[in-house]
Amino acid sequence: MVDLKIEWGQGVLKTVQENGFQMDHDILYWSLFMGEPFLINNEWVGYYDGERLLIYTISIYDNIIIPDLLSIEIVKHFISNYTLCYIEFWGDDIPTPFLIEGWFNKFYDTGNDYIGMQIDLFEFNINEKRIKRRIKEYQRRNYTIEVVSRKYFEVEHYNLIREFINTHELVEFDVTYMAYIDFFLNSEYAKIIEVRNLSNNLIGFATINMYLKKCPILVHNFISRDYANVSDAIYHRLITETLSQKIQILDLGYSMHKSLKEYKLNWGANKLRGSVKGMQFFQQSAYIEGYLHWWSFELKKYYDGIK
Repeated sequence: MVDLKIEWGQGVLKTVQENGFQMDHDILYWSLFMGEPFLINNEWVGYYDGERLLIYTISIYDNIIIPDLLSIEIVKHFISNYTLCYIEFWGDDIPTPFLIEGWFNKFYDTGNDYIGMQIDLFEFNINEKRIKRRIKEYQRRNYTIEVVSRKYFEVEHYNLIREFINTHELVEFDVTYMAYIDFFLNSEYAKIIEVRNLSNNLIGFATINMYLKKCPILVHNFISRDYANVSDAIYHRLITETLSQKIQILDLGYSMHKSLKEYKLNWGANKLRGSVKGMQFFQQSAYIEGYLHWWSFELKKYYDGIK
């Protein structure tokens, strides 16, 4: 018999805020979209929204993967006590019993490129030749870089968001992190890094979540393709701001493609997490397809309607 303890409520938020160390533990932001957060044996985070159960497999304290037998107990508990249309395990690794038993009817693996990336700033060397070169390149363009707090975006911000949506094929992960960007601004933990050209036009901005005390997170990065080295300006400012607060780990988020992975490596990313893997089980086969289609449609419609 495996001991199972599930904790709901504000204590969950506090525990994760004080101990979480990576983007996926950014529970204050995630829970708005994923459902009510809960802690499993004070180590692993899950979400339940009345129909959908999602369990993240990595401990909030370190890289320990949730034990197989415990994962089985969690699923049994929710099947016995709650209504479920959709169950998902998500993380760098997944429990094996479900693959053996064939409980889940969809498995996905994003491969080696779509991985989480962090910088251990205590091992970071800003004087490396490749980094100094990037800093020099953006500085000679005389961009203005500021860290600001905002309660709402201006039209210039939405123009850059719209450009991103129109030039990228959004997947479920992207939709998740973009659907509440406006609400996110009202959080006391939200910071914005803005880059402007000599004409004071906004040519790029990034949203930073400071919720996890041990790990600031680069959540969104929207830049104009008409200007060079904008991301370099954002990364340099983000790194220097984090270093000034004597924080060791900076999370740069997931890499959507190989070139972004290489870009982050060139900026000193030295802590890599495995590719995103997951298993999904549907009692209603069309549930997640309709769910994702609706969010993608609403997201694009919303930003297209902002002039």
